[in-house]
Amino acid sequence: MAKVAVVLDVQGQVELKVILSDSDAAEALRFLKEVVWAQIQAQVQLKADVHVYADGLSDEELRRALFTPCRSIEETVARLRSERPGAAIAVLPDGPQTVPYIGV
Repeated sequence: MAKVAVVLDVQGQVELKVILSDSDAAEALRFLKEVVWAQIQAQVQLKADVHVYADGLSDEELRRALFTPCRSIEETVARLRSERPGAAIAVLPDGPQTVPYIGV
């Protein structure tokens, strides 16, 4: 099994140190992809509320993943426009297949 050390510095940057053998390479790459996606998710959620529409997940599962559940995209967008006039709203139809970046 691969040995992975995850180091979080004071600026919030993640450094990964992976020690692996040839047989561990595929497992380590899968793990690294998950860590990178989690880091991107965290950076976005520091600046934005993230609502997720997902048929296969319960509201509780979405909340445990630190998302706000959304059961109707149309209703959620309408509510957000009403509550926060002028707010920027992005809808990502392919979810994790799209990597959102928020600029300063």
